[in-house]
Amino acid sequence: MQTKHFIITPYQDKHKESILALSNRYIEFELSSWRDRKIMENFHKEAAIKATESSTTQIFVAEDNQGKFLGYIQLGEFIDSFTNVKQGFIDSIAITKEAEGKGIGKGLMDFAEEWAREQGYGTVVLFVFANNEKARKLYERMNYKQETIKYVKILD
Repeated sequence: MQTKHFIITPYQDKHKESILALSNRYIEFELSSWRDRKIMENFHKEAAIKATESSTTQIFVAEDNQGKFLGYIQLGEFIDSFTNVKQGFIDSIAITKEAEGKGIGKGLMDFAEEWAREQGYGTVVLFVFANNEKARKLYERMNYKQETIKYVKILD
């Protein structure tokens, strides 16, 4: 996919370090009080490493017209636990701070929807932390709807 400002291409090994560097973007918002920031940071770093080595998901990267890395999206399949229907799944998406507000996130989301259609999926799903307001606003602007909500209580 190409726009006048950026292109989206399949992941290559040369993108690995850029993707790993973005893993800290997943915890830049206020975490729930019971979440340990260091544990979350390590989790997302490990998840990024696994993503770059996975054969069950696909990663696509956004670059500007000069080849500068702007962000990525990891796509796969999710099976709805109520219906067993296969759905397109946005496993992860992140953009660089410099790319914020330039349509890169929306472009990656649009790409994910087209990818899901090409795979024959009728829906696309993703998970997001409640406190990740920037991401939630983007998804809501793009007509994504909340479905299930997880509640947590710390026991004494």
